[in-house]
Amino acid sequence: MALLPELQASADRATPGDFSGLHQMLLGPSPSGKTTQVREYIEALREKNVLTKTSMFASAAHWRDSDWQSVADAFEHAKGSILVLDELEKADARIQQMVAHKMVKAMSDNDTLIVVTGAVSLENLKDLDPGLTSRLNPPIILTHKFTTDDIEQYKIDKTSAINAKPPTDPRIAEWRAAKDADLRPRHRFTAPNTARFTKAPVKP
Repeated sequence: MALLPELQASADRATPGDFSGLHQMLLGPSPSGKTTQVREYIEALREKNVLTKTSMFASAAHWRDSDWQSVADAFEHAKGSILVLDELEKADARIQQMVAHKMVKAMSDNDTLIVVTGAVSLENLKDLDPGLTSRLNPPIILTHKFTTDDIEQYKIDKTSAINAKPPTDPRIAEWRAAKDADLRPRHRFTAPNTARFTKAPVKP
């Protein structure tokens, strides 16, 4: 799945250390490719060294009034990287207000890249905090609902692209070689689209 032109344009003008102008809002039914587009956007920003830390995905739909600490932790852990907030419209009203204020502060401080996905409307965001709409790019509306076959084909295409891409980290090459030779690698590969590894002792 190609990156949407609006997201590609944002990635193209991105510079390391500056998140301004990169904050996004993707709206549409599920599954319409919102999360996939966000992951492609993250990958494009990583290639330009705009994002160097682990991304933070938060399902705001599960946040209730008593979860204020979870909200605070999500924003704290996302500093210096990206925070993806999904289905904010399903969170409790007071939590929505808290999240909105924290989004404005994070974008004003330029220490976190914010992406909102789900069905929350622009008017809803204005009601929560007027400062949000001036800091987020215009909403991107995705209307096409993907079928199961579409999703499976995307996974196949993505895996093929990853395997064909020359590794930039020598540990990836080591892992691939060990896998092909049916040997146990000294590192366990933890994610197919990142260069993160978790050390794992080799059992005798």
